[in-house]
Amino acid sequence: DMQVTAFKALEGKVGGVIAIDVNSGEVLTMVSRPSFDPSQFSRGLTPEYWRSLITNKEHPLRDRNIQEHFSPGSTFKALTGIAAFEEGEIDENTEVFCTGKWNFGRRAYHCWKKNGHGATNLVKAIRESCNVYFQKAANRMSIDALAKHAKDFGLGARTGISLPREVAGLIPTSDWKKKRYGQEWQPGETLSCAIGQSYVLASTLQLVTAYAAIANGGKIYRPFVVKDVFDTDGELVKTYTPELLSTIQMKNPKTLKFIREGLYQVV
Repeated sequence: DMQVTAFKALEGKVGGVIAIDVNSGEVLTMVSRPSFDPSQFSRGLTPEYWRSLITNKEHPLRDRNIQEHFSPGSTFKALTGIAAFEEGEIDENTEVFCTGKWNFGRRAYHCWKKNGHGATNLVKAIRESCNVYFQKAANRMSIDALAKHAKDFGLGARTGISLPREVAGLIPTSDWKKKRYGQEWQPGETLSCAIGQSYVLASTLQLVTAYAAIANGGKIYRPFVVKDVFDTDGELVKTYTPELLSTIQMKNPKTLKFIREGLYQVV
């Protein structure tokens, strides 16, 4: 039912949906659209159908959940909140007054809400997705501090799911930029990364793994698709069990409490 619901939700759209069990990493739903009819492959492909797939500009043969990465946008703000809280730069009472924009250097950074969110704490910032709050929080940190916490939650690395051509995404650091472009990291770039833009890239699979860790208290499980393997006589050959890759040690026991409260209020 979940698979059908996700498939219908993406009707006419380009994108991917994944749902996993947060306490095991078991993939419950995984849909990528536009898609193709797999039964066509088992019956023998007609040249016309194959041509329609490989010439489609939306690339239906590519699994958008694991084989592509994107700017995660506001979904990344929860990770910025975690980093700032763990680094001691904010707490649950830290307030930022959002007027709709703020000036940093010679540039104005705008919130999505033109008139601003007013006085905003962490929970409200997550609930209303306030750009200014997370950019000001990130401005108190280095890009390397932000990157450390994002990587702790599995971003910027392959999950190791047993499916081919998984991409690693990208969580930038000052060293990465120096090696890639031969340039020093600029503070303004951190502000863009803090809201999931600029160089930050993530796959849907990485995001669902990170959010599962937020939900379960910091456990990173390897996502898995196959649960049991049976032989032709129906005898159980192999069972796949949850694989705990790491447990994130949070310095502040309040961190995930307030991040989760903000995400709950989003829903």
